[in-house]
Amino acid sequence: MPCSRCGAASEPGDAFCPRCGARLAPEPTTVLPAAPPPGAPPGPWPAPPPGPPSPPPGAGRRRGLLVAAGVLGVLAVAGGAVAGTLALTGDDEQPRASASPSPTPTPTPSPEPTDFSDLYRDVASGVVRLDATSCEGTGTGTGFLLEPDLVATVAHVVAGTETVLVSTEDEEVEGTVVGIDPSLELALVRTDEPLDGHVFALARREPDVGEEVAAIGYPLAGPQSFTRGSVSGLDRSLELDGASLEGLVQTDAAINPGNSGGPLLTLDGDVVGLVDAKRVDAESIAFAIPSTTAREVFADWDGATAAQVDVGSCEGPYGDEEAAVEVTDETGTEAGAFAAETLAAYAIGITTGDYDTAYARLSPALQADLTREEFEDGTRTSFFEDVRVLEAEGSGDTLTVLATFRTYQDPADSDEGQECSDWTMAYTMVPGDDGLLIDGADPQDGSPTAC
Repeated sequence: MPCSRCGAASEPGDAFCPRCGARLAPEPTTVLPAAPPPGAPPGPWPAPPPGPPSPPPGAGRRRGLLVAAGVLGVLAVAGGAVAGTLALTGDDEQPRASASPSPTPTPTPSPEPTDFSDLYRDVASGVVRLDATSCEGTGTGTGFLLEPDLVATVAHVVAGTETVLVSTEDEEVEGTVVGIDPSLELALVRTDEPLDGHVFALARREPDVGEEVAAIGYPLAGPQSFTRGSVSGLDRSLELDGASLEGLVQTDAAINPGNSGGPLLTLDGDVVGLVDAKRVDAESIAFAIPSTTAREVFADWDGATAAQVDVGSCEGPYGDEEAAVEVTDETGTEAGAFAAETLAAYAIGITTGDYDTAYARLSPALQADLTREEFEDGTRTSFFEDVRVLEAEGSGDTLTVLATFRTYQDPADSDEGQECSDWTMAYTMVPGDDGLLIDGADPQDGSPTAC
């Protein structure tokens, strides 16, 4: 008989649906009248009360779902920020996140499905934060595990970057984009190390209009959040940044910038969409890339290596052209004040794209080893924050300056492959025609370290 919940076909004798695990209604039977006692007038006679049925074989087995490799994708939404969610498909059977049926069925009505609070507790560990740095700046989005080292997301979260920082509540690792298709808003990131978290499955079906769903993500770059709503429409279309997206799932669940790439989940724990976009001119209208689309794309990307990502060249600094770089002299000495003036010109010049001013603060000896073009290429995506001069001690014409500061840069431009670095640096400075010049730099205390 078909399942009353999802419509899947079942085999004779099955007590539970092989797809969603719901208890199946018993097949109708004909009850014959009891034989009349000797000498009794002709019937009809009531049937005796049925005894409790014996448990069907296999009633205690856990439900499974085929799962495969996945890819993450990006979508840009006209007039507003976007969010996304995706799921993985494959050939290995994995248990669903929802509770399995009772091993000893009884004739009482089937229990209610697991509620959303239980679902969040079971699966939240597999939803990750993605911090990506490109020429346009740093952005935060969401992804989810399709394998311990494979993260699905939407394309606009990782567009224009080869590497991305992947974080959970307990872990932080680097990831590499191994698949991306902006036209479908899907992308996939492979982490350097496996993560310990829930592995999701992409649903093989479309959700029903009115079906309850939930989204998990990192809205507004804040802590992980859970919102719920329902499916308010199917087969929606959008024009986003020149891409035509078809067959989208519409939901009234609360979605905000930072949710992009996160999973849109049904109560059974399957991903039915990748959160991708919202309407900013309306209330409670958001969209997700359907899992049925993502399954096909991710299957083609199974086992993919680093993708050919067009990072491009940044035309300006990573930071804001009007960024105010704060430089503080904490020595209280004249030497410290001169050193702070030099570091301010150097750091502000790099941050605002005034590379001529920054380059002019290097000594002739350093300029002989580093051309103006090489200097700009190496610092194009960087900006400085919170420069502090801690010590300034001189001997002859040489001043040794100990300073701390923080920098942000495209991970591809960082020796350590990170977007945010904390530094402790010992600078060697020498006199110039217009103040002190940087003649050397020696990282201290294992610098740089990730922020």
